[in-house]
Amino acid sequence: MFASGSIWAPLGVSATAFAIGLAIAIVVGLPLGVLLGRSPALAAMLDPFVTAFNATPRLVFLPLLMLWFGIGLWSKVAVVFLGALFPLLINTYEGVRNADKLLINVVRAFGAGEWDIARLVVVPNSLPFIIVGLRLAIGRAVLGVVVSEFFGSQDGLGVVMVRAASSFKVDIVFAGLIVFAGLSLVMTGLVKLLENRLSQWRPQHGNTI
Repeated sequence: MFASGSIWAPLGVSATAFAIGLAIAIVVGLPLGVLLGRSPALAAMLDPFVTAFNATPRLVFLPLLMLWFGIGLWSKVAVVFLGALFPLLINTYEGVRNADKLLINVVRAFGAGEWDIARLVVVPNSLPFIIVGLRLAIGRAVLGVVVSEFFGSQDGLGVVMVRAASSFKVDIVFAGLIVFAGLSLVMTGLVKLLENRLSQWRPQHGNTI
């Protein structure tokens, strides 16, 4: 499969669904998490819905998403989005809630508005939570691609694996597993590099003599 190059076309389909779904989840989940963390009233209103949707298996939504989006790319994107959204949203929300209140009050005392507080204090203080949420979201996004292609898709690497399994082509199934595992490792490594770069603003504490 690797030698013949037949893996690249289905891998491109799966990677496209993964990238689009994860990107939309980041664009929606991070700002919404910050907004919920900064607004107790909005958090109290939406928290039951967030909890309920997060606790519901994503596979339950697959028939509905297939009816709405068909069995092409966008149903997979929707599954990936739903899988990746809630880890990002919940972790960002918790990070914002645990931001340094004293520092927020100091910045507010100097006349900073809500946007400045979020940009200068809340988001930087929430970075460890956001990074954890992003790592979890990557795993959920890969799972979303696999599940959607196993149960409701016409093309993609997961579809190739299902067809290979039905024909007892174990080598192709293992090749698909290796590719999905490699995708997860690469994306997690990129997040680790991003974490190292963004955390450079933190002061380094050491013992002085």
